[in-house]
Amino acid sequence: MHIRSRLRESRCLIFLSTNDSVHSKWIPWELEFFDGRWGSPTVGLYIDDASKSRKRRRRAPKSNANEAAESSQTITIQEYLDIYRRVTNKTLPAFLADATSNDSLGNRQDVDVDRFMTLLASAGAPAAA
Repeated sequence: MHIRSRLRESRCLIFLSTNDSVHSKWIPWELEFFDGRWGSPTVGLYIDDASKSRKRRRRAPKSNANEAAESSQTITIQEYLDIYRRVTNKTLPAFLADATSNDSLGNRQDVDVDRFMTLLASAGAPAAA
């Protein structure tokens, strides 16, 4: 319940792709919940430096012990993660500005009441300097 509340309060989400996070059973649910609420332009994919040096490969069924050992040495990028924008230290400020902008939220065809209320509230807020 707490995670769902925090996701509802957030305007963007950055998925930190690590060897541990890509094997989580909860992260796909969290991504689907957030993406379904705010849209894929508000989700960023950040691959940590330790994982960047590893070979990128898609998850395949493990048929023997050799494949299992190999997969523990490489980061597995789930295919569905390719729909999200890659974020680096250099591109993070631009991603945050784009993902949290009123345009990003307003470009959705299926704006629900919560998003509409968020847009109204932010429209009346003073602009950040």
